[in-house]
Amino acid sequence: MTWSTRTRSERGSGTLLMAGVALIVMVLGGVGVVLAGYVAAQHAAAGAADLSALSAAAAYIRGEDACAAAGRVARANGVSLSGCAISGDSFGFVVKATVTRHLRAPPGLVETVTATAEAGRLDGG
Repeated sequence: MTWSTRTRSERGSGTLLMAGVALIVMVLGGVGVVLAGYVAAQHAAAGAADLSALSAAAAYIRGEDACAAAGRVARANGVSLSGCAISGDSFGFVVKATVTRHLRAPPGLVETVTATAEAGRLDGG
């Protein structure tokens, strides 16, 4: 086998190698975009849960329906209130709000993220 014969038989192998590398880079980029979407959605849900719990605690102090206030704030932040619990009395209480955010996820992946937050007054003093 001479040098020119070997060169012709390997012709195009660099193109296939680069196509494979490009495919791997695109797949990894797609996975990164999906993961970034989940992280962003989780952070947004956590912020909405915090705001919902704080508004529920403020409403409870004013003598209003705490869970209704949490639901309004949750809807305003693009999430749904999936749980609301109040423990304690008017002097020392905790409101626990759980929110769910629905995602447009690729088929076969989780379509919701959930976050929980608590707010309240632990001591009457």
